[in-house]
Amino acid sequence: GEACAVTRASTYQAAWRRILGDEFSWLPSVSSMVICFSASVAAASVISDTAGELAAGLVGVPNDALTRDVLLCGIAGLVFVPLCSLPSLAPLAFASLLGLLGVGLLVAVMAARLFDGSYQPGGALFELAMWKPAAFGSSVGAAGAGAAAAGRESSDALLLTALLSNAFSAHYNAPALFEDLRQPPVAGRPNVGGAATPSVTPAATAVADRRAKLGSFMLVTCAAFLLSGLLFAGVTIAGIGTFGSAVQPSILNNYASGDPLATVARVGLGLCVMFELPLLERTFRATAVELIGLPPDVASQPAVAAASVGLICAIACVPGLSLEKVTALGGAVGASFIIYIAPALMSLKLRQKRFLYAPIEEAGGDQDDAQLLRTAGSSSLRALAALGAALGVLGAFAAITTTGA
Repeated sequence: GEACAVTRASTYQAAWRRILGDEFSWLPSVSSMVICFSASVAAASVISDTAGELAAGLVGVPNDALTRDVLLCGIAGLVFVPLCSLPSLAPLAFASLLGLLGVGLLVAVMAARLFDGSYQPGGALFELAMWKPAAFGSSVGAAGAGAAAAGRESSDALLLTALLSNAFSAHYNAPALFEDLRQPPVAGRPNVGGAATPSVTPAATAVADRRAKLGSFMLVTCAAFLLSGLLFAGVTIAGIGTFGSAVQPSILNNYASGDPLATVARVGLGLCVMFELPLLERTFRATAVELIGLPPDVASQPAVAAASVGLICAIACVPGLSLEKVTALGGAVGASFIIYIAPALMSLKLRQKRFLYAPIEEAGGDQDDAQLLRTAGSSSLRALAALGAALGVLGAFAAITTTGA
């Protein structure tokens, strides 16, 4: 948001180019493509798992009668390819609201099962659950096992960091959201010094407008991330509280196929993810075509859309490729750059070029009094970039080497 307020860029790539130049302008595109591709693969995996559980719970089809690969291929041909081939995704504009409702429903169902004890020993659904609740910190029975457990915990912490990076990576959409944000009214059109004046220069008006818009953007962003954090925390607490160390990466897999509340949650989450995948796939496809150097209209061809969906589903069907590994890799490789490294590098360059203060000085204001953007110190920004690089490397290593439970 801050970089876009200064450069007036409407895309992440444009902001990067205007601040850092064209030499490495492909890095944000590659990072966004990695994030969208890994999220698409994860969404396809969730859809296949959810469809299998729904088939077992609603129709009575045994879990081993239809493999997840067969289900995913069928859904891809009947649903994903037609949706991804739409000329415009405007009909899917409700997907964000549907996703919020689906996750909210999931949290409510998980909280209900946590408090009613259905999956605890002696509960009504305990025997139906494939993964029984298990406590953390089982007894250490051999010398050196404690050190091994500590090493595993460190690896799990890095994996969790990568997962969280992916979960909260919406930064590549920030420029477009900032551009589309409605300009809030600026009462009295204050000058950069803060006092109202009858004659306000156009430069001072522009600075005041951008300050107000940036304030609104920060408010909206903080509210959205706070709500997301609360929902994620609710899922985490309810899942671990119910199943302990037996909790699965796709949390609904823990719940029995015959659980009526879980079936409702599966329907809601399944619809949410089903309409989310075309949004992710469209960004991945368009970015890939741009990086390859093909004409933009190639991305809209149905054959290219079908090939993109096929690639996503093929990766999702790779044996042994777990959901948490895909998500963690996307977070470590793509999101770490978009969240930590790129913003720090752009802010550092802006400070060097004095872009942060130039609009104020042009408007005749005082630099100390009317700072357009609140920025961290150079040392903090360098530390943030270094942290992002370290988390990316270590998170990718943990995601690749982890074997799961």
